[in-house]
Amino acid sequence: MEITLLVILVVFFLSIGSLSSMLIYRLPYMDSDKGLNLFFPRSHCPSCNIVITPKYLIPLIGYMLQFGRCSNCKNKISKKYVLHELMHLIAGISLYLALGISAESVVIYFIFFLFYVLLHCDLENFYLPFSFNLLISITGIIYIIVSNDTKSISLIAFNESLVGFLLGFFSLWSVNYIYRLIKKKNGIGGGDFLLLGGMGIMIGPFGIPILILFGSLITLIIGLIDKKTFKEQLPLGSGLIIAFFIYIICNYFELFLFSYVI
Repeated sequence: MEITLLVILVVFFLSIGSLSSMLIYRLPYMDSDKGLNLFFPRSHCPSCNIVITPKYLIPLIGYMLQFGRCSNCKNKISKKYVLHELMHLIAGISLYLALGISAESVVIYFIFFLFYVLLHCDLENFYLPFSFNLLISITGIIYIIVSNDTKSISLIAFNESLVGFLLGFFSLWSVNYIYRLIKKKNGIGGGDFLLLGGMGIMIGPFGIPILILFGSLITLIIGLIDKKTFKEQLPLGSGLIIAFFIYIICNYFELFLFSYVI
């Protein structure tokens, strides 16, 4: 890997990680607060509300320049911002090493970006933005159509993706329908229906039962780890997304080892 390309990739992925931080923070409140959008107000300290100067907005460097504290009020800056940036850096560089720079790697990284934002929006606010959920489905369809080598994320044909979407969507919808008949209220959010449907587009109908099983188990584990936060409600979407990542990684390495042996 050339050093110039490496620097460009590092800066790019860290910047996308920083963007994800902003989206995770703002998206859950944009529907209720009409004065809040992706561009206004400018990035500011949540403790003292001072606008953050450009040099402190530089991914990783801005955090280190401030020694992890706001330059004005000296309150600690959440390490989540650094975590988001590093996670995108690791995912992006890993994809580059595995697939190089290609249409396939770009689409897969975009899917990762969407899932990552959805994961944290659900974990922190029980919120799955409809626009991001819809983009998951659209991007999944585009990937199935344009990819000449689907071994990295999907083993299915295009006609199976529709069945995967319908099974994913209506499996959770039907469970919620029965629950609502009994309890007179929703037990599963509508965003979870569309989320699992989008996953079904990429993995097909046979992967849906696996995602539901392991996604539910992971969700229960999340609830047990933080009983206080998730006392009344569990982030099923987050559990499904983590299960999806595990499913895809396992499939990739299984195919990689198979092709190596052959």
